[in-house]
Amino acid sequence: MGHALTLVVPEGAAAELRRLTHARERAMKRRIARFNQLHYRMAVGFPEFLEVMKKISTKTTLYLMKNHPTPQQIVGLGSLSKVLKKIGRGQITEQQAQKLLGVAQTSIGIHEGQQSMLLEIQYLVSAV
Repeated sequence: MGHALTLVVPEGAAAELRRLTHARERAMKRRIARFNQLHYRMAVGFPEFLEVMKKISTKTTLYLMKNHPTPQQIVGLGSLSKVLKKIGRGQITEQQAQKLLGVAQTSIGIHEGQQSMLLEIQYLVSAV
């Protein structure tokens, strides 16, 4: 009747390429999901952080989220501009460092359940 579905089964290099392409797509979906979860956790605990550090996937942003994810840790850091200059290799300006320090001092983030949120942030950053 001509209503049959045809199936093309790739062989050799085409089969390998198809499997690798599917694996990469799955890995990218997981990576995007982790960044979305990180974005949500930071938006709850330190929402002003995302106003200053616009791109969540940069080396400097990931370093800060892993090592100093709370406003209290940012304020207690002291020489924030030196740390950002070293980690960001000069990409972060003195004005951005001062702005981050300023918003950390007046943050409105949630403090309840902060320890578990910190553990989750550290896990997500290490998995990225």
